[in-house]
Amino acid sequence: MNVPRRILPALLAAGLLAGCGGGAAKVATTGPTTAAPVTTTAAPPVTTPPATTIPLITAPPVTVTVTTPTTPAGPPRRPLRPGVPVASPARYTRDTALAFRALTRFSNTLRGVDSPSEFRSSLRLLRAELRIFDAAIRRLRGYQLESATLDGQRARLGRLGPPLARAMSNFLDAVRDGDVTAARRLANEIQRRLNEFRAAL
Repeated sequence: MNVPRRILPALLAAGLLAGCGGGAAKVATTGPTTAAPVTTTAAPPVTTPPATTIPLITAPPVTVTVTTPTTPAGPPRRPLRPGVPVASPARYTRDTALAFRALTRFSNTLRGVDSPSEFRSSLRLLRAELRIFDAAIRRLRGYQLESATLDGQRARLGRLGPPLARAMSNFLDAVRDGDVTAARRLANEIQRRLNEFRAAL
């Protein structure tokens, strides 16, 4: 491997994957709301005025207040795609948390590398972390969510995740092979894709 020692830190995670996110992903949710009281007004009774000149007196309008129990409003719903499994928000949260945790570990492993020998010894672990990230993201593509907001987020992550994983895998290959030009080009591509991936949340 011919990558100079001084180039490795610049190509690896210190700047490249900084801020990729840690722990659970932010999942868009909607908070509970309270239904407003419904006010109805009963119409006054219809009466026939007497033939005398006695003033007509009618009962005042009756105001009835109807209250409903405080129940959280569900997230926006949308038409579901036929034939595609519907997952729960909890399942989606687990998958996104796993993906971001693997991405963070990948970043932390790269951040600890400062020599070609350390890179070679860490390569298997880096590949494993990358596979976990890629598999978790690809699982998102196999189901849908009832919430339009969550499903839109799921679709964005499912679209942007695999190209990001591919670019990171190619980056590992370039560093392993000592191809500094390709590693620098891929570092820029990964940073761009990471920004897009974070913005998808």
